[in-house]
Amino acid sequence: MIAQNPKTKTKSNRRVKITRGGPPVLITRREQIKDGKEYVAWRLEWREGGKRKNTSRSNREEAHTLADEIATRMAKGEVRHRILTGLALQEYEEAVEICSQAECSILDAARLIKANKRPLQRRTLEEVRAEFLESKSRRSKRHFQSLTNDTKLLTDRFGSRFILDLHVSELTEWINSMPVEVRTKQNRWSNNRTMFRWARRIGYLPDMQTEIDRVDSALWAQESREDWEDDEGIDDVCLLTPDQLRALFDVLPRRLIPVLALGAFAGVRRSETSRLHWRMVKEDHIELPRIIARKKKRRRLAPYLPACSAWLESCREEEGLIIPHGDRFNQVTAIAKKLGINPWPQNVLRHSFISYRLALVRNAPQVAEEAGTSVEKIRSNYDEKATRKDAENWFEIFPPTLRPLIESHPGDPTRSEISPSSSPSSDVQEIWNDGMTNQPNQ
Repeated sequence: MIAQNPKTKTKSNRRVKITRGGPPVLITRREQIKDGKEYVAWRLEWREGGKRKNTSRSNREEAHTLADEIATRMAKGEVRHRILTGLALQEYEEAVEICSQAECSILDAARLIKANKRPLQRRTLEEVRAEFLESKSRRSKRHFQSLTNDTKLLTDRFGSRFILDLHVSELTEWINSMPVEVRTKQNRWSNNRTMFRWARRIGYLPDMQTEIDRVDSALWAQESREDWEDDEGIDDVCLLTPDQLRALFDVLPRRLIPVLALGAFAGVRRSETSRLHWRMVKEDHIELPRIIARKKKRRRLAPYLPACSAWLESCREEEGLIIPHGDRFNQVTAIAKKLGINPWPQNVLRHSFISYRLALVRNAPQVAEEAGTSVEKIRSNYDEKATRKDAENWFEIFPPTLRPLIESHPGDPTRSEISPSSSPSSDVQEIWNDGMTNQPNQ
């Protein structure tokens, strides 16, 4: 126990805390009696450089003015609480830069690491993608191929970078720079987001919102919804003419006929066609279950008209997907462009079917039910787009060696006895041969 000078007595009271948005400065009024005389002083205490510091002033105003200066300097960072040199200083500056980009403080980052309770493993994007695809190898072929293609695009851009270092601004710029439709952007963003969330579960990213989740999709979300509604917002519907469709059928190989027939004579969307099985093609309709006809979220029965039946029966299989390879859509597009049919929008066959079907039956509710869209969209986008004569010619396109499979039905021109289309001309056949030379035999 320290002995106290009996001639000196000190009494402390009235403690005041001064803060200016940083560490506090404490001011304590101290009354001291020394050698029989009474003195009053104001003691200042604060922490600087990891050490406790103090000073005293005999005047109250001076003490408060000094405390205010010290508190202000500490709030502005002018008072360094720890001296950093060498590697420690370099790491600190890098941490400040990373936290600044992430819009968080160093303290928040430290708390996050503590809450994470596991060390983060640094992996490049290429390494993460390889492990991610291996873990998804048991998914359906269609889903796995989609994941493979979309994650490759991101890896081609940032493959050598650590996934932990990728920033939302870089990912946003990458997505927005894609020269593709908005729906395609959304699909690619979604598949890569799946990879980032998988990496978070494995321990390659912290347990927080991933950088790709932070990509502001609000700029293209509304546009994407409009694009997904492929019958909405159409200013000028692009249609094929009956002659163009006949020329395509004349040169298409057998495996590509269903792509054309389902779109042109049943109005099935491309996204629906790729999921159809042969068992869904019935005697008088094509059944699209709810999981396939997701546009309206309900089961739909597409019409199975004589022309569609004739073409499908010429290449029908017993079971399996009608379009087993997604590349067949691209092959049809390539052949169409060889024939000079350009542009070729994604659902041009469907748009043509709706327009010609409406011109033929003049019944918007019926066509809306068959096509799986609204009556309003049928009337606003497809009414008066085609003539009845063109519509009759459209649905009279049959295989060269076949007649309609059913007899004439009075009152329905789509069920009348029609003569077959002409055989392929030599120049068209030459275009087909040139266009299909390098096509895969799928």
